[in-house]
Amino acid sequence: AGLMLGIGLWTKPTMGAFIWGVALVVAVALITTLMHNRQDFVVAVRRWLPSLRTAFVVGLVALPLGGVWYIRNVLLGHNPIDLPPDFWLTQAMRSGAEFGWLLLAVSLLTAYLLFNRRLRGRLALALLAGLALMLAGTLPSIISPRRMEFAEGGLLLVGLAVIAWVLPRIWPDERPEQATLITLGLLALPYFVTWFWSYSYHYRLSFAIVPLLLLPSALILAHWTSSLWQGHPREASASAALPWLKPVYLLVLILLAIPGIIQPLYDQNTGWDVLVSDAYPDDLARQRSGNQALINVVDGLQAYIDEQGTPPVVVAPNVQTLPFFFPLADIRIDDAPTRLDDLDGVTYFIDSHPQGTGAYQNVPMQDNQVLGALRREDIMHRAWGMDDGIFRYNVYELHLERRLQPPQPNAVAAGQVMFGDFARYLGNDIGALDFWPGRPVTLALYWESIAPTSGDYMIYVHLRDEQGSVVQSWDAPVALDAEIAPPRYYSTHVWQPGEYIADVRRLILSEVDAPLGTGYSLVIGMYDLTTQTRLPVTIDGRDAGDGYVIDNRITLVSPPS
Repeated sequence: AGLMLGIGLWTKPTMGAFIWGVALVVAVALITTLMHNRQDFVVAVRRWLPSLRTAFVVGLVALPLGGVWYIRNVLLGHNPIDLPPDFWLTQAMRSGAEFGWLLLAVSLLTAYLLFNRRLRGRLALALLAGLALMLAGTLPSIISPRRMEFAEGGLLLVGLAVIAWVLPRIWPDERPEQATLITLGLLALPYFVTWFWSYSYHYRLSFAIVPLLLLPSALILAHWTSSLWQGHPREASASAALPWLKPVYLLVLILLAIPGIIQPLYDQNTGWDVLVSDAYPDDLARQRSGNQALINVVDGLQAYIDEQGTPPVVVAPNVQTLPFFFPLADIRIDDAPTRLDDLDGVTYFIDSHPQGTGAYQNVPMQDNQVLGALRREDIMHRAWGMDDGIFRYNVYELHLERRLQPPQPNAVAAGQVMFGDFARYLGNDIGALDFWPGRPVTLALYWESIAPTSGDYMIYVHLRDEQGSVVQSWDAPVALDAEIAPPRYYSTHVWQPGEYIADVRRLILSEVDAPLGTGYSLVIGMYDLTTQTRLPVTIDGRDAGDGYVIDNRITLVSPPS
């Protein structure tokens, strides 16, 4: 038991819940021993000591293998253990499906007692009532996956209590066997509770207790079917009348086992020869097979180290697996910076999902300068990344010093053009002056932040005709990324006085009802996202309305043939 516990602790820290299971078994053993020996405390303790001794030996054997990982962490200056961030607790399902093995065992037990033992009367009714209560508490969240509600959990507990009341009355003389089953249940209980409440977002995390959860069903089926070849009168006659029953039963068992045998023999990337081809000679190769997006990040960082001779400084909020590959590098996983100044001296920022999403889940986008700047390609350039369908990582190379360097636009603003009292328009670069439907035209607007603002302003770009009528409007904040929910953008609320902002966007003309020819202009302006109120514009201190013409040379032409 200690060796298995050590292997489990090496494999997965959540295996530590079994330590609580062992402690619970020992504590219950002490309580029951004291209850049975109330008159003599010393005798009770002596009878309990073998349980304590067994637990001590288990811990002693588990320690060398189970503890070396945590000792290694301490020696390298890391925390002994990093539990998953609180974000993962919000992902736990906590549904009736997590009680599937328990429901199977109780259903099999009920069927066995009713059809094999011919249980009748009030005990049979109570057993059926208990099973019905359990199903009423779990089925709704199994059929429509969601978290169980409080009342459903109550129904489940009441159903379990009813069944716990029935079973001792059915088998009053089999207390040792009942005690063994209770002990096994106590051993699994802390792990099950931990998994159900915190980590039930993925079934693989229940791996350590699945054998224990399967055991009751296996025992019931084994006991039920053993009579087929043990010569019980009623069952023996049935077996003699149906000679094919035994081989069919054995065949079913083999068929049930085949998927579990085949699964380790096949790898989705290398095929059927995974065990003989040595396709994965080391841990990194194995990780590359099962965690492609993460290893894509690791490969890129290793390439940087090979080229530069020193590891980069990396900020990767909540990506707890990354320091495993670079234990001596400066990889900051506990930081979730929201200000660009917090990234000074950092080489790479890693945006991830779901880990990074969880790190920032309580930060409004209009207050998050870091995530909002990810589409500002002049200062945060996406160097590489991958989405493997489970995890997504995008690695951004930082050039934050550029936001303090004045831009050199081709079309410089005439005078000091101010929007409100916080934003100065400096000029623009435009990719073309001829517009036709479907043609993408790149427009870069350059701004200087003069003062902080509490507002969250949208920037509009209007295509207007000679009469000032709007032909088409392109409204968007700076650095909008609408492909992610919620959308990310560089809100004016986080514009930092003294920084320069390049707002690069694509203008694509739709099929508009407007005559071809010249006389069209591009006009820009800002308005409050909440109130829709436009900001006033001033030029050299003089009022200029609520919009500014950045180019009056726009021409609408027919698409090229």
